[in-house]
Amino acid sequence: MSLSELLFGGNCMLGGQLVTAFAYADHHVARTCRGTSPVDETAEFITVDRGSADALKPLAGRSWDVAIDLTSHPGFVRDALGTVGAAHWIYISSASVYTRGDIFEPDETAPIHPAMADDKLED
Repeated sequence: MSLSELLFGGNCMLGGQLVTAFAYADHHVARTCRGTSPVDETAEFITVDRGSADALKPLAGRSWDVAIDLTSHPGFVRDALGTVGAAHWIYISSASVYTRGDIFEPDETAPIHPAMADDKLED
């Protein structure tokens, strides 16, 4: 069964691996990001800058089987949930947990951010 997936962000690392796996399984993949880095040609590319007020406008009127969000900002996910059509949602973000990006494989002893009081991770 072929699925349609919408991938928010993640043009590198995990996002690239997901696109490769989905394309190999003959799924239709749409990838959204700001467009500042090259994207894999196996996925449909949709420019979305989630920092802008009308960021999700290019996704209006469309729907996917699965939406996967690789953001570190829970507020972006909340906005998308109320706007974008998808039967299933997956939110993946370790960046919003760990304070240090220079630790390649953090374990349970790695320093973490305090719980967020707002929807945006402080810079």
